[in-house]
Amino acid sequence: MKDQDNYEEIKEALNPTDYNMIVTPKEIDELIENMSNIVARGINMSL
Repeated sequence: MKDQDNYEEIKEALNPTDYNMIVTPKEIDELIENMSNIVARGINMSL
């Protein structure tokens, strides 16, 4: 019975039913900050 419980827990953990997982690079925070600065400068230059 214990093996069946473990099997069900593993199956539930590995079955992607309600989750949308996205893998991002570890430098994503720096990339987003750089892009926001570029967009902000572009907006400021256009005014």
